[in-house]
Amino acid sequence: ASRVRKEYDDYSGKLLKMQSRISSLSEKLKTDF
Repeated sequence: ASRVRKEYDDYSGKLLKMQSRISSLSEKLKTDF
């Protein structure tokens, strides 16, 4: 179960990084246009 938990943490961490990157990109687009 601990291995599954670690994989889940890795996956959610990647998801959070992608979400923050997308939000920062959209903020840049908003200021550009």
